This record gives sequence, C-alpha cells and structure tokens, in this order.
Amino acid sequence: MKNEKALKIKKVLLLFPFLSLLIFLSSFSFADITIKTSKTSYLPSETLQLEIEGNFTKSLSIDNIFFYRNDLRLPTAVFLSKINDKRYFVWFDLPKEPGIYKIRVIGYCNQLCIAEKRIEIVKPVAYMYESLSSLELEKLPLKTFILASKALSYEDETRKKAESIYRKREDACINSYCSTENLALSILAFPNFREELTKKLKAYERSNKNLFLEIKGEGNCTFSKNN
Repeated sequence: MKNEKALKIKKVLLLFPFLSLLIFLSSFSFADITIKTSKTSYLPSETLQLEIEGNFTKSLSIDNIFFYRNDLRLPTAVFLSKINDKRYFVWFDLPKEPGIYKIRVIGYCNQLCIAEKRIEIVKPVAYMYESLSSLELEKLPLKTFILASKALSYEDETRKKAESIYRKREDACINSYCSTENLALSILAFPNFREELTKKLKAYERSNKNLFLEIKGEGNCTFSKNN
C-alpha cells in the first residue's frame, strides 16, 4: 500500500509543472491585440512605425513593448502616442544588423494579452558590394558588375576603381561586342567612357539596319547585308 501511495504522489508531482503551465497559459490571450506595420522588411537603422489595437482595460506604455532578436531582448528607445483607449501609434529606430526580429506587446484586456510580429532587416544593395576589390575577386557577371559600379559611383575613389576594373575586363563593352542592354547600362555607369561607348552603340544600330532576312522556298532562309 505504501508503495502504491508513493507512486501516486510521484505521478502527481511529475504532472504538477505541466498543470501549472496550462493554468498559467490559460490566463493569457493571444487574440485581443493586433500589431499593424506597413511592411515586413526594413533597411538597417530605418524608423519602424506600427499601430497597436486592442480592447485594453489599462493604458499601454513603452514598458509594454519589447523588441527581440533570437529571443534576446534588445534595449530600444520606444516612442508611443495614444490615439484613443484602443489604438496606439508606436515608432523606434531599428538596429543596423540585418536579420529576423520580433516585436512583442504585452497588455491588459480582460486578462493579460500578448501579441507578436516578426519583421526582417535586409541589406541595402550598396552594402552587398562593399568594395570594388570584392567585385573583381568574385568575378561577377558583366551586368551585375555594371549595376554595382553605378550604385557605388557616388564616391570619386570608388568610381575610379570601377572604371579601371571595367577597362581591364575582356568582356566589357568597351573591349568587345556585348548586348545592347549592357552597352546602354555601361554608358550610364561610366560617364568617362560615354563617348567611346556611344560610338559603338551607333555602330550596332547601323549594322542592324543594314541586315536583311531573305526567306526562300522550302523553309530555307539566308541573311544578307546591304552596304
């Protein structure tokens, strides 16, 4: 008998943490608060603006708003404006580090209520091409290189490096034949080569105008060039 009682007590003790968790969770509601954002992805250091709605029985404060990355709470300077008893406008500056983040709001409705919203901080285009040396080492396709060079052309030193690398590339439009699209992009990205590249573009246009397709019988066709 003693062993049976001890076994029952042991089972109850094992179930106690689980039952406590159920009781604890039953005191929360995950449906009484809504977090609204204009988008789900942001740039580093961008200001996040969000609207919080809920049937609050107690006013929200900045102490009810939390910001996390990988379940680690981050110190954040939050600003809050109360629109009415059910709506709040919140804004704060995002971190510089790209990644997945989470906003959590804990408020008081008829019971304790919680809402969460995931957002992503993404790298800007220019950040992906931090240096022209990395572009050269990675040997990016010509079109990608041209677009990246244009994005980084706001700095004189960087622009000069881009021009030097472009001049040395065998597949550059200035050194060999390339598509009309890449040629036009090159004219925009490299102003110092504009005159030379424009001449090539006009030559391509004249060449295409003089090219005719002659269709013969039995599905045969020939190309001829009119000089």
